[in-house]
Amino acid sequence: MTSNKFSRRIFLKLAAATGIAVGTGSLVFGDAFSPYVIDVTDHRIPLRNLSSNFDGYKIIQITDLHMGSWLNRERLLEVVELVNELQPDLVAITGDFIVKGEIESQADNLIFALSQLQAMDGVVGVLGNHDYVANVERTREVLQQANVLELPNEHIIIERDSAKLVIAGLDDVWADQHDIAKLTSQIPEGLPVVLMAHEPDIADKTSRTGRFGLQISGHSHGGQIRTSDGNAPVLPWLGEKYSIGRYQVKDMIQYTNRGIGMTGIPIRINCPPEISIFNLEPLTT
Repeated sequence: MTSNKFSRRIFLKLAAATGIAVGTGSLVFGDAFSPYVIDVTDHRIPLRNLSSNFDGYKIIQITDLHMGSWLNRERLLEVVELVNELQPDLVAITGDFIVKGEIESQADNLIFALSQLQAMDGVVGVLGNHDYVANVERTREVLQQANVLELPNEHIIIERDSAKLVIAGLDDVWADQHDIAKLTSQIPEGLPVVLMAHEPDIADKTSRTGRFGLQISGHSHGGQIRTSDGNAPVLPWLGEKYSIGRYQVKDMIQYTNRGIGMTGIPIRINCPPEISIFNLEPLTT
């Protein structure tokens, strides 16, 4: 999600829309204000061409850490501990690891925390728009040192006996680094494919290829602030159409995770941070 600067006037309007009481120099929040309570969501995903060998395969997604703003080492370590307790087969991180100006001060914290993630098939990731703004070369060095395998328009194949599952990564769309044609040309036909793409709205294009069964994204933070009727007053470019949760886009399932960190005003209203669990299962017709 791109950073948005809110004036007090705009914030007061948002507070009124979400039912939050605003006092002199203070805010009174109910249960809707929950940046410290992470929502673990659990999803069963039927995937075409998936072998029974991968039935129950567990992918855990985290995204939009924005390390260096609200998220610090202690909070990230709590996220890592929670992810490890869920015993993933694979951890997928879909971009925006860092905020601008904080890569050097937060590099060691990111490396220390992310290197403690535990998954049978490792940790994979793609970059987001903030990573390109922050310092893309240094961010890539940090991910490498943290044992996070970046997949910039690339893929890996995970095997269970003779069965195969493709995990693909699309480089950042906002930074114009994505190459869908290159990515799809490398992937063997007839295999189940899970795609990581930071910006969710690229789903309109990725779904047209017919190659991806599931796209997981972040970027929008779910709006970070949502009104009582479920609307998000502020959403970023490329995160407006598929801003939160699960969608069916042609034959592809698209899921937008609300993210861990925050930008702009460091609050969440009716939109808690999220860790997503995707339990894969063969698609039956």
